Amino acid sequence: EGRWRGERRTVACGRENEDVTWKETWEEPRTRCEAEGRTVARRETDGRVREGERGRDVEGNVGGTTHALRGGGKDGGEERDDEGKPWWTDGRGRKLTVGGDERLRATTHAGISRDKLHKRRSTGGKQNKWRKKRKYELGRTPAMTKLSSNVTVRRIRVRGGNFKFRALRLDAGNFSWPTEAVTRKTRVLNVVYNASNNELVRTQTLVKNCIVEIDAAPFRQWYEAHYGVAVGLKKKGAAAEETKEETKRSNHVQRKIEARQAKRHLDQALDDQFATGRLYACVSSRPGQSGRCDGYILEGKELEFYLKKMQKKKGKSNA
Repeated sequence: EGRWRGERRTVACGRENEDVTWKETWEEPRTRCEAEGRTVARRETDGRVREGERGRDVEGNVGGTTHALRGGGKDGGEERDDEGKPWWTDGRGRKLTVGGDERLRATTHAGISRDKLHKRRSTGGKQNKWRKKRKYELGRTPAMTKLSSNVTVRRIRVRGGNFKFRALRLDAGNFSWPTEAVTRKTRVLNVVYNASNNELVRTQTLVKNCIVEIDAAPFRQWYEAHYGVAVGLKKKGAAAEETKEETKRSNHVQRKIEARQAKRHLDQALDDQFATGRLYACVSSRPGQSGRCDGYILEGKELEFYLKKMQKKKGKSNA
């Protein structure tokens, strides 16, 4: 049983064994066994049993099989697909049904290429592949950097012996305040908007030009020390800005701060954000290439634009 007999092979059924010639299709005995309510198993061997290819038939006998057809249901029982057909899977992951041999979709590891030979021309015509792929045209899987406190950055050797830094998880970066020409390292708290894909917002993915919320504390401390003015104060009926309590300062420092206050201007939208402890910022670096999440605070027309976009998106989600 389970060995080649000249030009014959064994088909093991639930109750008995049937021999069919090599030229006969094995669909006929399998269909006949299915009609009688028996589970079918086919075993083929050429006398060589390679490691990992030993299988069992439906009766539990171990043989030198290269293909063991087992039921798709529990304990090798019958299970039906979406079309109502019973199916089995063999040792190589192939899906077999009554209507024929339906192979499971194989996991392919196709290379990522940035060439243009596989693309159509601007006129719509196809291009012949007149050369093979080149090393300088390769692409790599996207980093999809996540917002997480478990900071992870990988170093990748690239063409020319150079290195890229692939950030997998980040939670902080250097952000600049353009109108004040000051930069501070601060925490990234949330991803709130992405013009390309809302899925990147849901998964908290950090990419270039995404809009994030950052901690306002470092900028608040600098502003109060630089101008001597507290910002983001929550007071009803009063201005959101208030002069700090007088501290002992030299005349030189006092004159310097007064000169700074004469030219000081703080946008009301920014002041409102300081009251919440969070500022909207745009990521200008490429975390998957540089391993950093740097950017700038949104101000003026750009801030108004993104506030409208986020408000519109919030209205759609509520509806």
